[in-house]
Amino acid sequence: MTDHAAPGPRPGSPRQAQDLRLSDVRKSYGAFTAVHGIDIDVAAGSLVSLIGPSGCGKTTTLRMIAGLEPLSSGRITSGAVVLSDGALSVPPERRDMGMVFQTYALWPHLRVADNVGYGLRRRGMNRTEVAERVRQVLAIVGMDHLADRYPGQLSGGQQQRVALARAVASQPRILLFDEPLSNLDAVLREQMRFEIRRLQQELGITSVYVTHSQDEALALSDRIVVMESGRVVQSGTPTEIYDRPRNAFVAGFIGLSNILDLSSASLNGGVLTGSYHGTPVMAAAGALDRAGGGMRRISVRPTDIRIAGPDAPAKTGVNRLPGTVASTVFTGGLVDTFVAPDADPHALIRVQSAPPAPAGQGMRVTLEFDPARSVALED
Repeated sequence: MTDHAAPGPRPGSPRQAQDLRLSDVRKSYGAFTAVHGIDIDVAAGSLVSLIGPSGCGKTTTLRMIAGLEPLSSGRITSGAVVLSDGALSVPPERRDMGMVFQTYALWPHLRVADNVGYGLRRRGMNRTEVAERVRQVLAIVGMDHLADRYPGQLSGGQQQRVALARAVASQPRILLFDEPLSNLDAVLREQMRFEIRRLQQELGITSVYVTHSQDEALALSDRIVVMESGRVVQSGTPTEIYDRPRNAFVAGFIGLSNILDLSSASLNGGVLTGSYHGTPVMAAAGALDRAGGGMRRISVRPTDIRIAGPDAPAKTGVNRLPGTVASTVFTGGLVDTFVAPDADPHALIRVQSAPPAPAGQGMRVTLEFDPARSVALED
């Protein structure tokens, strides 16, 4: 599977952005294969997120892009330049890449300005040029007024801004992010998501962003690559991944989802029809291309289910499930309502809606969901 990312805007980009391509990239450690022959294309100026659970191979993939891990087979190219293949590997320092780490990796004994300018001095840039470049990038991330502080005098968010400034100071063609926000609290994570996206789009730097957070991937990305067990499960725009997950893993990992198992499933004209414990159900088949037969699954997002009741008649019908409210949970902007359907009383279907709660615990309701917003999943 090859992922083609659409380029983002590049106002004021200091250098020509480069695309990035991974072709049949594989990484093995002895008998264990961490990455299984993946193909990913990142268009120049775009940001692509690699997302998946711990151990899925996303960080190993990033390290191979950076040149910190050799490939077992395959090829990585940037523009017309081969960075890695079976015969060669360009050293990390010659790959024209910047990297932002989870742990900031700032020198504690150096001031902010000296941390940002450290790599520039190592490249032989003169003192005046270093000072001007440092001033420019610190202004971009809003840290120019703290140039004389030491890392220990900064908050976590401020330290991450310094790390970001250091990564872009050398004007790299490619920027790599390794779960950079995982050590920040929720408020700072949201602020930094905005800052990273703003900076990436302003500079137009081709970027690869590794995360286990669906919120970060959905908010930051031009495209998302979902990985599981060293393989690319699905790739696409955030909207495509969220609205049309390929299988139950993607549906459950990217956003919340109700997964319903169907029997007597059949595919006709792009619509999957089947039975949920005797209740007729229809769902959009999307990319599903195999004929129905036996058990099939569909995904329905909690926000795509409507609660009709408690005064509505509790009758069955296509995509209509009568049931009893088991509990409600207020989460601020939304209310979660958990309903035990009559068709399968041991199951709980989650519904999300704006407050107040549409029905209270123990009330009889009917769940309704649009077939066009219900997605058939590959087995």
